[in-house]
Amino acid sequence: VAKAAQRAYPGSKGNRTDTMVFGKDGQLGQALACSQAVRSGMVQLILLDRSEADLANPEKCGEIINQTIADVVVNAAALTAVTD
Repeated sequence: VAKAAQRAYPGSKGNRTDTMVFGKDGQLGQALACSQAVRSGMVQLILLDRSEADLANPEKCGEIINQTIADVVVNAAALTAVTD
């Protein structure tokens, strides 16, 4: 838990916003990782995949959120396996 939460950029934040993103491997998570705000340094992402933060385990996710220095938490995770 602590390992995932401590990956935020160390040092002075200045005007940067630290943002934790659940669902790093999905379309939205990947788009956020490539965004202009990230490239410019205005946003530092803490990207988590299912192995690090499974939303089916809300207690663990809560621990990760409580241990982070993130200013914002984004749930970009989604289940896209749809059956007819």
